[in-house]
Amino acid sequence: MYHYTKFETAKIILENLIHTPEKSNLVLHATFIRDMNDRGEYNVVMDKFFTPSIYKDGLKNEVDSLYTENGYPYVISFAQSSERKEVNGHIPMWKMYGDEFKGVMFAFDKQKVIDYVIKRENDFIGLCEYKDITTINNDITLFNKRIRKTEKKNNVLCELMQKAAFVKRKDWKYEKECRIVSWALNDYRKEKNGNVHYIEYEIPIDYLKCVYLGQGANADSKAFFINCKKRLETKLGDVVQFDIKETNLFINIQ
Repeated sequence: MYHYTKFETAKIILENLIHTPEKSNLVLHATFIRDMNDRGEYNVVMDKFFTPSIYKDGLKNEVDSLYTENGYPYVISFAQSSERKEVNGHIPMWKMYGDEFKGVMFAFDKQKVIDYVIKRENDFIGLCEYKDITTINNDITLFNKRIRKTEKKNNVLCELMQKAAFVKRKDWKYEKECRIVSWALNDYRKEKNGNVHYIEYEIPIDYLKCVYLGQGANADSKAFFINCKKRLETKLGDVVQFDIKETNLFINIQ
């Protein structure tokens, strides 16, 4: 599974690991779900759910109470392996999330990450479901019926909130996204532009299989990662097993 980021962000992630004595994990940013690239996701389910009749039933207060108790959803996105053996199939991802081909792609061992996340309280991992508005509306109608028929409304509301965190509009289907959703209280930080909220999320470095450099990355970028790996090997030993490779993209970058 692949996580794309800018070179500057990848540099901070690795340098923090090198310079923090007690750290042996990579620290990624999990983004508040309402700050994701698709600003409609999560909202497209939750906002449609809260129709005037639902407000009338007083469920909005119950949902607010669940947020207070359990926190809010923060997301780390991964692309799944392409059906093609090379990374060429990831061209749209490199352009959107890999800083116009100048960034970095972290390749993680999928099964190790899954096993790690499911052991953590309040953390979930799964594939996104891509749905059109009609299907989303039908799902919400079913939830409304279930809520009205049960006394355990909180259980149904929790299920709805969990499902909503993995629903995206059909336009994004090409991404084949797998995501970690971590429910956390408001101990977030802000990106430098002041608009994006995130929390820090640790993943063991021995789950990292390879660091791919975008086609637009320069020689200094590759030298930086080679040097980082040597320094991490000195600090952490045999757990540092990742390779450093360049992508195999056959495109012309202007």
